Amino acid sequence: MDYNKLKVDQLKKECDKRDIVCKPTREEMIKALKLHDSNDWVFHTLQKKLKHGGYQVQIDFRNTKELIDMGKLVEKKLATSMKVFATGRLYFKTENEFITVNQ
Repeated sequence: MDYNKLKVDQLKKECDKRDIVCKPTREEMIKALKLHDSNDWVFHTLQKKLKHGGYQVQIDFRNTKELIDMGKLVEKKLATSMKVFATGRLYFKTENEFITVNQ
């Protein structure tokens, strides 16, 4: 698909449909969509507060830095793997919020 021919609102809809979070500029959206098409896009880490305490953390399997950080928490028994791999993400459970540094 030639993204250069699309309008900004169409690019935004395409990014939203693919769950891509990026700056809302035309150039950034086109860059992100092309990376997604080539399967090189790394999704942001998601966190969800659980009803019974703790957090569910979802990390893209291509995000090696955050996976290494989470692995250190698992070694210290501050987090556990939920042994789930879905939507390109690995799922973990932590008692405290997982602090991420945006790329």
